[in-house]
Amino acid sequence: EFVKHLYGACSVGIQCGAYYYLTSTTVEEAEEQADHFISIMNPHKEKITLYAVVDVESKYLPVDKHLLTKIVRAFCKKVKDAGYSEAIYTNPDFLTSRLDDVSDIKLWLALWRDKNNLPSFGKYPNIKIWQWGVDSVDGVKGKVDANIEMSKQEKEETPNDFGASEWSFDAVKWAIDNKLAVGNENGDMMLKKNITREEMFVLLYRFYKKFIKEGE
Repeated sequence: EFVKHLYGACSVGIQCGAYYYLTSTTVEEAEEQADHFISIMNPHKEKITLYAVVDVESKYLPVDKHLLTKIVRAFCKKVKDAGYSEAIYTNPDFLTSRLDDVSDIKLWLALWRDKNNLPSFGKYPNIKIWQWGVDSVDGVKGKVDANIEMSKQEKEETPNDFGASEWSFDAVKWAIDNKLAVGNENGDMMLKKNITREEMFVLLYRFYKKFIKEGE
């Protein structure tokens, strides 16, 4: 099935990668699984032009953060040394609760929510692909996992960079897009603090200039 889908996708101009569901409990097992993954990909290496990914989400993986991080890094090193572009597929819970810092490895992030609510590059600086949910795809029955290639997204400030809550996201994005967002003396926008009178006056003045004065 892997070969069938790989060649079928490539035949219609779709770039392809591959991923391996990690079940290792030791570094030695991780290296063995990586070798197995590589042996499957190698005969079709020219077709794998995207990432060779280790899927880190199994509840049976070690709970020790340091051990699991060593396991993931060992797997990724094997894949990289074999000439592939290594990456990790995982979710925010694993990134914060199950792994040490892996921000130096490319990330395919599983975070299901509104596809217009892009993850923050500030929070996920190594993100390359974002799996936002499920969607319909031409030629496929039913719905499939849907992803956005984040490397094609502009790394601009978004409400998530400033810790906006879900209920305020649209309003904060509107303020940023219209250059109304108020920052501190260094120009850094801070949502998690009380607004000063100076900041309130700046906000009102910007609103006046943009929406009232320009319309006079």
